[in-house]
Amino acid sequence: MFTINIPETNRKIQVAELDFKNELTWHDAVFSCEQLGEGWRLPTIIELQSILKELHSKGLGSFKSEIYWSISEDEFENDTNYAMYLLFSNGFKMSDSKDWEHYVRAVKSI
Repeated sequence: MFTINIPETNRKIQVAELDFKNELTWHDAVFSCEQLGEGWRLPTIIELQSILKELHSKGLGSFKSEIYWSISEDEFENDTNYAMYLLFSNGFKMSDSKDWEHYVRAVKSI
């Protein structure tokens, strides 16, 4: 498990050691994170950006250079059928249908 500071919120989060085994739809990702226990959840898009910077870019955490879901709703289309993701290969932020499957890493506020 990793602990990182989120400068934008001045808070710390714990980051799960590994991704879930399979890519998940957004709804399955939310449910799976909650099943880990109290406080576990999908990261916000800001938290994912900090994870990219503090862990993935330093070779920590065994992240894939792929798309990771965030809990953040779509900020581009204002459509509740879409959620934000972050592409770990280049930090590209975009939204996708919640029905698509992407990688998931759970976090917990501390």
